[in-house]
Amino acid sequence: MKINKILQRLLVFLVGVPAVLLLVILLPEYNQPFLNIAVVVASLLGSLELRSVLSSRIQIQNPVLTSIYAVLIPLAGAICSVLDGLGVILPFTFFDIIPSILFLVFFISAFAEIFFNKSENFEHCIQRSVSSIFFSLYPGFFLAYLSILTTWNYSLQILAILFVMVFACDSCAWLLGVLLGRNNAGIVRASPNKSIAGFIGGYLGSIATGIVGYFVIPDFFNSTSHPILKLVITGFLVATASIVGDLYESAEKRNSSKKDSGFLIPGRGGLLDSIDSLSFACPVFFYSFLFFFGV
Repeated sequence: MKINKILQRLLVFLVGVPAVLLLVILLPEYNQPFLNIAVVVASLLGSLELRSVLSSRIQIQNPVLTSIYAVLIPLAGAICSVLDGLGVILPFTFFDIIPSILFLVFFISAFAEIFFNKSENFEHCIQRSVSSIFFSLYPGFFLAYLSILTTWNYSLQILAILFVMVFACDSCAWLLGVLLGRNNAGIVRASPNKSIAGFIGGYLGSIATGIVGYFVIPDFFNSTSHPILKLVITGFLVATASIVGDLYESAEKRNSSKKDSGFLIPGRGGLLDSIDSLSFACPVFFYSFLFFFGV
């Protein structure tokens, strides 16, 4: 059984990594439109899985509304990215419209509670409204940073570095955890199988990717001082975010007594189980690069 799971995981890695990198490579001159579409689709599917996980514990509005909440921000990011790729100059940025989208989500949620709540005393009204904001942020808003990254110079290489950092963190954490983690696991209640060896492996994988990334676009990184040190720090921060994202998803599932968020991906569970680390890593990577390299 364990060997079968390992083979499934390897198969997903061998197919999934090239597939994601293909989305990055296609049409970079138009800001990777296929990647932008994938972000919106992943946000939608991830929100449906998240709703399935959380609905046993909290009151949530119907799946049609939560799906709308989930795609509004990533859809806005994708549209801004594609229009930028077509040379259209907008009078606002993606981040300018986030408050308006969040207000729209809350307004729709409030409208639904006022006019369609069948409870006489509006039971769970606040819980459903608050959860609506949560669905508009996770995972969609986090993943929408990918769309903003497509608008940067060297976006192809920068996106590749981000994806490989996250993949390397996950894969090296799993590998060292399997090989060396038997006697140092159980340090995190959210996921007792996680080990110190696994965490070290994750950090090493992400940091190593950052160092290798320097040689991918040296002209870009040499525009600032101490680029390798900054990439090491970025790798450390991305690994931390990836680990937190993975553990947060584990905590959600443990709270709902579920092993997986779904069954879409063999050996991995649901889609959300595969994008939890990436979701948390995207904003951290974005702001790290913005701070260190002034993109």
